[in-house]
Amino acid sequence: RKIQEEHLKNIGRLYEAGKIDLAGPFGDDTDWRGVFVFNVPTQEEVEKLLQTDAAISSGRLSYIIHPWLSEKGSILR
Repeated sequence: RKIQEEHLKNIGRLYEAGKIDLAGPFGDDTDWRGVFVFNVPTQEEVEKLLQTDAAISSGRLSYIIHPWLSEKGSILR
């Protein structure tokens, strides 16, 4: 429970810092639990930011990184 609380707090902190544009869990029960869309220039920065997440640093969650590009100003509806 504490790890989950810290996980959610970290997501909020990264969002407020402008490092994450989108985050959330998937609605089905698979090995993929959720997604983060980071807004940072390098994969190395993504990896460093992921280690600030208690769910990842504790080993409860793992990650894979896929670079994703969109046009400036794109929005989800």
